[in-house]
Amino acid sequence: MEKVSPASTSDGKQENYTDTIIPMPPDGAIVRSARIKKSRPPQ
Repeated sequence: MEKVSPASTSDGKQENYTDTIIPMPPDGAIVRSARIKKSRPPQ
């Protein structure tokens, strides 16, 4: 069970890091645009 514990944690943490670091620069404008649009809805 020692191989399954670190494997699951390493995989989950590594995937989260990659998803947060990769879409940060390229998705930065998209995330900011979506946040502004959600914050200031068209009235």
